[in-house]
Amino acid sequence: MIRILTAKILSLGLIGGLLAAPAFADDAPKPKPAPIPIVVDITLKGALGEDPSPIGLDGEPIGENLKGFVDRLAKAKADTSVKALVLRVRTLSAGWAKVNEVRVAIKDFRASGKKVYAVLEGAGNLEYIVATAADEIVLPESDWLMIKGLAAQVTF
Repeated sequence: MIRILTAKILSLGLIGGLLAAPAFADDAPKPKPAPIPIVVDITLKGALGEDPSPIGLDGEPIGENLKGFVDRLAKAKADTSVKALVLRVRTLSAGWAKVNEVRVAIKDFRASGKKVYAVLEGAGNLEYIVATAADEIVLPESDWLMIKGLAAQVTF
């Protein structure tokens, strides 16, 4: 008789524990996963035309134009998961006004508190001026930096 009562008490206790366990597990708040920090990597090169870029088969622009670059920086600035920007600057053939507009867009991105790292690959005046808007400038030891400066000359 004692064995039967002990078996019934143990079985009721185990069943009660199994029934009660899921109720306690559902009540516990689940921690939200931390957002994955994103670093945006953009390569800036060429003339930075103002005409629309041709669209590829996937619906994305094939090349980079000035408006597309500025819009991408504005989107990255508004995105809370974006933490930094790596800007690779290569052989720009744009005018001084376009370079200044790129610098303003980079400074606007930095105003949000996010870091900008400029990577120069064989740079001249235009590339260096764009890079000066970044927090840090990186130039590999094997590359060159040719800064000639600006000049004006008046002939008689």
